[in-house]
Amino acid sequence: MADVELSKALRDLPNRVLSVSIEERPDLFRNVASILNNPGVNAAIVKGICKVIGTTLFKYKDSPSQLLVRNLIVDIIKRHHDAAVENFCAVIKSVINKDLTTFQPQKSAKFSLIAIGWTDIIIKTADINSKIFIAEYTKIVDYQSLLYQHILLSRNTRIIEMGEKIFFDSWQNIEIYKLCFSTAIGKEPSCNIVIFLMLLVRFEKSINREDYFGKYKCELRDHFVKGIIMNKTKLNDTLIFACRPLLQVLTQIEFEESIYPALHKSILRSPEVSIKTMSIVLLELNIDLSQYAMSFGKILLQNLYCKNDKTRHESLETLKNLSQKCVTLDSVEFLLNGIFAILNGQNGKITVAEYRMNLIQVSSYYFRVINKTYIFYEDYEDSKVPYFIQIPVAVFSEEVSHSAGF
Repeated sequence: MADVELSKALRDLPNRVLSVSIEERPDLFRNVASILNNPGVNAAIVKGICKVIGTTLFKYKDSPSQLLVRNLIVDIIKRHHDAAVENFCAVIKSVINKDLTTFQPQKSAKFSLIAIGWTDIIIKTADINSKIFIAEYTKIVDYQSLLYQHILLSRNTRIIEMGEKIFFDSWQNIEIYKLCFSTAIGKEPSCNIVIFLMLLVRFEKSINREDYFGKYKCELRDHFVKGIIMNKTKLNDTLIFACRPLLQVLTQIEFEESIYPALHKSILRSPEVSIKTMSIVLLELNIDLSQYAMSFGKILLQNLYCKNDKTRHESLETLKNLSQKCVTLDSVEFLLNGIFAILNGQNGKITVAEYRMNLIQVSSYYFRVINKTYIFYEDYEDSKVPYFIQIPVAVFSEEVSHSAGF
């Protein structure tokens, strides 16, 4: 009799799960749950059920059906702990590596949100002291970080808030939070791990406002440098902005010791990859960057007239962000002198009108910075003001004349 019930419940289950009507789904899942205590259910059957559950991620869009799936995940973990944890983690890995990459960000984010909920069920239901959970948990953290990255890339505020709420609610259990943080901080630096650590930091800040970085600030900086700044692929802006919790509290010494050398090296190695990262980093810092105006400025000025359109635009924005963080007039003067040197052809004549206009645009921005910081140049040498005004006016007149065909 037990074999008959088992056979009946599992017969053609993969097709039935996807083809039955919404009204029939409760009976189907009830039948599957009822045979989980059957002595004939072995590891292979558990593996098959886990795979079937994975297929519902993209088909079950209504809340009642998703609840049926979540309840079945709980049941199968409780009754077949080791096999369920191991095989369900494999299902989530397959979803991330094969399925989510085929969707546009918005759709991928919706499915990632559901999958994050599944990982949360595993963590809350499983025995966290069991050998199989300990072995699989480090993978779960990887999966959660990748799923969180997917929802961030959607830029859908509602989905992002829902995903973060799942994590924050789970981390209210201090044991789970500590396990997650210690596991993530111990991993090899990568972009997804870095932004996941930033989310953990934000949670820590929400419950402990005084010292939310604790003893891990140095390690977080190291992760940020290796996972973000030295990343060999161009990262989405959203992922870099996610590192705001760390960037906004960096001190001058911390920037000098770890961030500056990495930024300088990365922008020399591949400016087309690193300039945008540098722009956002400079924007989020709350320190004086005057002493770095020369080293950063030389590289950025050169890229204002490079062949890559995107790099030229990003260099322009980065120079603006750099100037906002310079508090000494000498640093801004250096950048202006660099622009005028290029316009005057000291390192070769720049003849392309767009390149020259880029340079003029930056110089005009710097004049606004000077005027805002040093009202009417009252702290600056009077003899240099005409020099700064004369050159851009002359160049601008030249460009206008050229455009008009004179």
